[in-house]
Amino acid sequence: LDQRLSDIMPDYFPARLGTQKRAVTLRHLLTMTQGFAATNDPLAYPGWAHSPDHARHTLGRAQKSPPGEKFLYSNGAAHLLSVALTRASGMSTRAFAEKYLFGPLGVPIGRWKMDGAGYYIGGDDLYLTPRAVARLGALYLHDGVFRGQRILPAGWVCRSVRQRVSPDTEE
Repeated sequence: LDQRLSDIMPDYFPARLGTQKRAVTLRHLLTMTQGFAATNDPLAYPGWAHSPDHARHTLGRAQKSPPGEKFLYSNGAAHLLSVALTRASGMSTRAFAEKYLFGPLGVPIGRWKMDGAGYYIGGDDLYLTPRAVARLGALYLHDGVFRGQRILPAGWVCRSVRQRVSPDTEE
């Protein structure tokens, strides 16, 4: 979780991005404390949604705070996780999810859009049925176990919902 995003996808980090963006880790993205401006506000979302490469667009957003200091939800941060997962695993986010999450839950994946760079969009555009979402809820209610099978590491659920920083209500 403390691996830097710039180590996983170095081609997305030209020198002009600076040190704060290079310091962003997977943990920062998972906790939405990456520090750069959100892509999902009404003024920013159209530019992100229509960009040919969502990850580059996200990394081009202004740095609002140092990584780890403030919570600021961003679809772009979730998308960066999708790109990082694809790069680190050698599998598309969809293939990884089918093998390790949705497959064991018995959840068929409906439509899942990709960005222009060929990465499945993290943060939105995944179509699931209400039954599928209920299974995800059941997985969380039982600490990562579904029908007797451990799918998430022990303790992951508790760690994933723990508040780390106060939300920035000025954004």
